[in-house]
Amino acid sequence: MSGITLHMSQYDPSRTYLKDTLYPLQREESVQVEMPFSESNTLTQRKQQRPRTLNEEQQANGMLEYYLQSATIHGISQTRGPQHYFLRRPIWFILLAVMTISLVWAVYGQINNLYEYPIKTVTQVTLNTVLPFPAVTICNLNQFMRDRVPDIPI
Repeated sequence: MSGITLHMSQYDPSRTYLKDTLYPLQREESVQVEMPFSESNTLTQRKQQRPRTLNEEQQANGMLEYYLQSATIHGISQTRGPQHYFLRRPIWFILLAVMTISLVWAVYGQINNLYEYPIKTVTQVTLNTVLPFPAVTICNLNQFMRDRVPDIPI
């Protein structure tokens, strides 16, 4: 049986984080795909898993640690810190979790209320039997003085 073997090596210099702590993200993949026809005349495919390296897990942990220490979101950076704050870290984590859950619950309630399309219409007829007399003001809004204008029929 003949097969196709693909070998890729990628290096992206823009995706390097913490140059002192992490190695550049470099990934090698090797995939073997065999496509012989089976007895039912359909193509069959088989992939070979690429081996996972410990380096990838260290990079992921390093990136998470870096994010937790340098995040500007209030409270995230307080969940990581010196080890002598053994009570401070869990308290911040609990407060952050409670506030996040409260935010999600409030946003869910508002979106749920929006999609229920609530309509409230109140119509009430009231009869006023006594009406106050309106104030009547007589003003001459004519800007022309009749005695100053010659007798021209307008």
